[in-house]
Amino acid sequence: MAKVLHLSRNTVAKHMRLLEEHGLIITEWTQIQMKNGIRKNGNLRCTIVPMHEVLEQCYQRQMTELERQRVRQKLSVQSTETICPPL
Repeated sequence: MAKVLHLSRNTVAKHMRLLEEHGLIITEWTQIQMKNGIRKNGNLRCTIVPMHEVLEQCYQRQMTELERQRVRQKLSVQSTETICPPL
């Protein structure tokens, strides 16, 4: 891949890790079995995640963060009321 893109192997590896961290691809190492029965590492298999799944994960993270913020705000209001009760 690096040769075709005219990039270094490290650059390609870095971008592959970023794509995986963002949930856009799934990578897995393959193994091959030689004629003599010895197993060796094969290639890195990359699977592109369908966009609807990527978006669903993104929306779930956003909803989780909004829920956390709502709970923190509610706790903050409760602790303020406990410290300074209304007159």
